[in-house]
Amino acid sequence: MQVFVVCSTAPTQPHFEDCLTEVMADADLTREKTLSQSSLLGHAALLSGQAKIPDEALRARLREIGDTYKVDVNLFTQAPQKKRLLLSDMDSTIIQGESLDELSEFAGVGEEIKAITKRAMAGEIDFVGALRERLAMLKGKPASLTDKVIAHTSIFDGASQLVATMRAHDARCYLVSGGFTFLTSHIAALLSFDGHYANELLLEGDVLAGVPSTPILDSHSKVNIMNDLMREFWLDSEQVMTIGDGANDIPMLSKAGLGVAWQGKPLVRDKIALQLNHSTHCGGLFLQGYDESQIIG
Repeated sequence: MQVFVVCSTAPTQPHFEDCLTEVMADADLTREKTLSQSSLLGHAALLSGQAKIPDEALRARLREIGDTYKVDVNLFTQAPQKKRLLLSDMDSTIIQGESLDELSEFAGVGEEIKAITKRAMAGEIDFVGALRERLAMLKGKPASLTDKVIAHTSIFDGASQLVATMRAHDARCYLVSGGFTFLTSHIAALLSFDGHYANELLLEGDVLAGVPSTPILDSHSKVNIMNDLMREFWLDSEQVMTIGDGANDIPMLSKAGLGVAWQGKPLVRDKIALQLNHSTHCGGLFLQGYDESQIIG
């Protein structure tokens, strides 16, 4: 069976070529194309060959090699293709950290809320119940704390290039978050996403109400939004890329033609085959077959 392997890593990783050499030798692959040798975007290459063992066993073996060198090694059974629609989670995917955890820190209840967030993102407890519980702990806190969250938010490297490049190649890009619109609106505008979907953080005057807006945007909502956008733009799931890190992202990651776990929680890594654990977000472009000459930003 013909297979394609995309190897990518961060610009600071010095052992990329060593990894390629071991991967090619172990799986009898050849380098089809160097995708990037950039000190800004990272290093990437497309390999191909005839698989001699089942693809799941090969994927596990190659990932083990890649992790040794801090290189993402992702296996495809068809050549990578550029996608027409991107749906991305926001918290711990486009931005570093969880915005509700950040809000809780400023509100003085950080440790309690962080513990709940961690369990929810790992799939140990229900996302909706966890959201209600965390918001209740923020009831009465100043609404102005959201401005501090915005000011302290950091974006992962490569996110701007991912969105700008896909949009330049006629793709639509959307944030789809279980977080809140006060931040998705800011991040969407900053990175020029086509739009954003999230929950509304309800207020009572100038303080937080402590309850979520309804309906709550959860894992099922993310899939429904994906289906609506596919219908709107006359696309099928093979033309869609989704990316996320938490348990509530698994349904949309599973449905897309290119569903990518970004520094995923253990449950997500167990469920989703395509993973970016070492690359910048430019790795999401390399998985579609883009090379450094096509990347914008």
